[in-house]
Amino acid sequence: MEHHVTLKKVGLKFVIILILIILYIPSNAQSTRDINNFSKFVIKNYNLPDTLKNDCEWMYAIVKVKTDTHNKIIKYDFVNKPPLGMGRAFDFLIGYQFSQKMKIKGHPVVFYFSIDNSEICIPKEGEKRFYAPNQAVETIMAIYYKIYKDDPQTVIIPGLIIKAFYPRQQ
Repeated sequence: MEHHVTLKKVGLKFVIILILIILYIPSNAQSTRDINNFSKFVIKNYNLPDTLKNDCEWMYAIVKVKTDTHNKIIKYDFVNKPPLGMGRAFDFLIGYQFSQKMKIKGHPVVFYFSIDNSEICIPKEGEKRFYAPNQAVETIMAIYYKIYKDDPQTVIIPGLIIKAFYPRQQ
């Protein structure tokens, strides 16, 4: 029985590594500078609603944007269900134009966005504040796998876009 569990763990790790490699291929064709510019744009323009700044739960959104023929974002949606209020703050994405060098060709662009407010949040009783890294990887990879399965040409922005909040300096 123990041998079966070990094989299952090795198989799961292999699948995760394989998925990461597969997801890397479409995004690797994109310009690193263009991707970095987009990530900086998101971090700079995202404003977390005040009602969520003290929330210690894991706040993340896997955002799927649709572009027109000129690589301009015309619509966005969420693959997961982000906390209420977090999702409404993405309206600034509409109108952003990816570089023409990026070979989007009408395929969706997906990115992971997360909030790091661990320095300023106020834990509530029963709230799960810390997640094991494997929980986060499993959750995100399951979503990315489904996206890739539905449309292998989806452009996935590699890496994580994380906006951090810190206590104000006096």
